[in-house]
Amino acid sequence: MNTMHSLTTLVIVMLLCLPALAFAGDEELTSRQQELNQKGVEAINDGDFETAIDYLKESLELGERNITHANLGRAYQRAGDCERAAEHFALTAEAPAVERPTPEQIAEAIDGYRREIERECPGLLEVECDPTEIALFIDGEGPESCDGEAREMMPGTYELRGEYEEQITETTVAVAALQTSRVRLTLSSAHVAGPDDEEMVEIEAPPRPERSSGSAGWAFLAASGAAVAGGILLDTVPDRANNYEVNAINFVPVGLYAAGIGLGFMGIRGIRR
Repeated sequence: MNTMHSLTTLVIVMLLCLPALAFAGDEELTSRQQELNQKGVEAINDGDFETAIDYLKESLELGERNITHANLGRAYQRAGDCERAAEHFALTAEAPAVERPTPEQIAEAIDGYRREIERECPGLLEVECDPTEIALFIDGEGPESCDGEAREMMPGTYELRGEYEEQITETTVAVAALQTSRVRLTLSSAHVAGPDDEEMVEIEAPPRPERSSGSAGWAFLAASGAAVAGGILLDTVPDRANNYEVNAINFVPVGLYAAGIGLGFMGIRGIRR
């Protein structure tokens, strides 16, 4: 039994050992309740917490009193049942109060017990991983399975690290007594750049050009028709085409025919788009 346990328990023992008149008042303990409380405190000091719990529960059955809840909570605390201890410590503020020890004295003792709970009673830590194959390390120890099941942890701050296929995620979590802390570790399926990797840049594809309207195609066809018509005209005018001489004017219709054919193909292609 450490010094704090001895001193705080001794406070209640001394209070319960006061003369019977100390409990006088509207809510005084009966002689049987005083006897059961005294035996309960003695059992706590002897380390027989189950017996202490039995005595104090029997006292409560005879009538609720704040002093009995305080002692029963202490017995549960020393037995390692911190949740029930906290419940009975809370009930000391609601139960009928004896005159002595005063409610203030009992509250002071309860505050000390609660500080012990905050230091000594575990909390729960739930760690869920995505993907579930992540290897979990807590304060550098592991790996552990990351299945989301609650694990008891003493109050404090813990460093969590998840590893999966050369990817790492880290975080810090605080665990408090009688409380549940929940953490979710996730890893992206994207590439995680290392110190020697070049920066990866995602390049978007250029937008697809909009289709042009068919007006340009019709213009090309019109130009094609004009070129062909010009060639025919030059090729059929008697004084130029039928002089039985080979000169430059004879080659102009050929050029116009070629231009007309080319413009015609461009016009047809433009109309089909």
